[in-house]
Amino acid sequence: MSDTQKEQPSVAEPSVEAPKSPSSSVLLTEDGELSDKLYEVLQVVFNKYAKFPDSAPAGIDDALARAKTGSLGRQEMNAFARATNGQDLPDEQWEELTTYLDVNDDTELTFKGFTALYSLQTENDEAETKQDLEHWGHDPKTLELVAKPEGVEKAAEPSTS
Repeated sequence: MSDTQKEQPSVAEPSVEAPKSPSSSVLLTEDGELSDKLYEVLQVVFNKYAKFPDSAPAGIDDALARAKTGSLGRQEMNAFARATNGQDLPDEQWEELTTYLDVNDDTELTFKGFTALYSLQTENDEAETKQDLEHWGHDPKTLELVAKPEGVEKAAEPSTS
């Protein structure tokens, strides 16, 4: 080494923050739980595809209260899967869901089971959850609704006459 190389002061590298870990993303809390924003998106999505008992109070305005009364049977889950992934849910996956996640007495996935599904998926493959969010019309970075969800028909508007 020459004397000029030795005399040059060392320049400290700028500190670069490590990227946020998945546990502190917009999808999960630092404790690994679903974030409030993701939970709200899941309520809306679940309510869109779920069926509700005739005994459920009509016109429940609270999305969470409504979600807690609904369920996804095989037909509803297939509609959800087609809108999200483009195809029906395979039989073996349906069997796994209804064996390991929360279901009602009719072996239909409850909102609790649906959120558990997304909790597991997000913990293990956050990219898959982000892809689902995009299919539902949400920005996966902010969870804001930014576009009409893919493959979703506009709901019929109530008649004003």
